[in-house]
Amino acid sequence: MATGLHCRRVMPERWSALRLAEAAGLDRPARAVVFYTNLVAWIGCHADSHQIAATFGDAIDFRRDYYARDRSEPGWALALASRAGRGRPLLERPGRIGSFVLHG
Repeated sequence: MATGLHCRRVMPERWSALRLAEAAGLDRPARAVVFYTNLVAWIGCHADSHQIAATFGDAIDFRRDYYARDRSEPGWALALASRAGRGRPLLERPGRIGSFVLHG
């Protein structure tokens, strides 16, 4: 998967979404929308990959780290921000980190 996670990690998410859609009484076409929306989300929708790659380097590597982190853990955002500019010249990295902190 393009998020860097193994498919065994994302398949339960997909089935849970479908069970919730069924429990909500959605018809088959609406459940198909739920399925494909979930699929696009977990394959790492490429709409923002160029921005992630420009800021953090390898988009798949960044997403793998992002999804694997516990966001209740203190310092998780700082750990991700420290990846900004990875693979860039050392003097360029602080600018990338600053841009990420200011603009997301």
